Amino acid sequence: MTLPLPRGENVFEHLDGISRLVNLTILNVSNNLLTSLPAELANLPHLASLHASNNKLASVDSVAVLAHCSQLSVVDLHHNQLADPRIVTDVLYAMPSLAVLTLHHNPVTQVVAHYRRNFIVNVPTLTYLDDRPVSDNERHATVAWSKGGVDAERAERDRQRQEERDEMKRNFDALAALQREHRERRTPPTMSYQDEFSNIPGSGNQQPNWGSNDEFASAHVTGGPGHAESSTAYFPPTETSGEGHAESSTAYFPPTETSGPGHAESSTAYFPPTATGGF
Repeated sequence: MTLPLPRGENVFEHLDGISRLVNLTILNVSNNLLTSLPAELANLPHLASLHASNNKLASVDSVAVLAHCSQLSVVDLHHNQLADPRIVTDVLYAMPSLAVLTLHHNPVTQVVAHYRRNFIVNVPTLTYLDDRPVSDNERHATVAWSKGGVDAERAERDRQRQEERDEMKRNFDALAALQREHRERRTPPTMSYQDEFSNIPGSGNQQPNWGSNDEFASAHVTGGPGHAESSTAYFPPTETSGEGHAESSTAYFPPTETSGPGHAESSTAYFPPTATGGF
């Protein structure tokens, strides 16, 4: 439940009956004449956000109830008259769930020494203060400052910068490795000219598998003495020599080594009839 009150009319000097709004989560009472926040706010178990800028809040007591609002995480008090340092140390530091605080344009921000640093150190739940967020790096550096002064803060910031550089280098190296792997997957293995064309059907570069010397010899030597083998080679049909005629060709190969005494082998290549050029 949200309860926005009229803005710009400066009609409210105090709030009555607010405790009955037990389900209230956001309360906006900005731009009024409030001199204090009602104690009943502590009885609103779901109140998470309070906007009370541009009022007349000034004393510690005027905002003391905030320390007892267990679920209140967003507080906007800018442009009031808050000046007592105890407003910071006794009230705002004591808020258990404070995450976002807007306090600028109040005298107290100029009174408290190291205002921002001390807020960050003393309110571990704080994520946003006035005009900018509280980063993890800022928190670590501020905590180092609280323990060892300016030198410790400087050393922590140097460590953070080195850590960022290391992280960038790791990311760059990881990206380069991925690009390298991608290129290797897309690039085929390098082949020589002979390897590239040796296995193409009809290229004439296919190499026969002769096997071992013994296997080669057994394929060309007859089963016993006195016998000779002839070999026949087949060639695909050629063009006809004339209409209606088919040619056959015989190629003579000189005698090969004999398989036995006094015998020689002859080889014959047979060319089957080709397709006719006519009927």
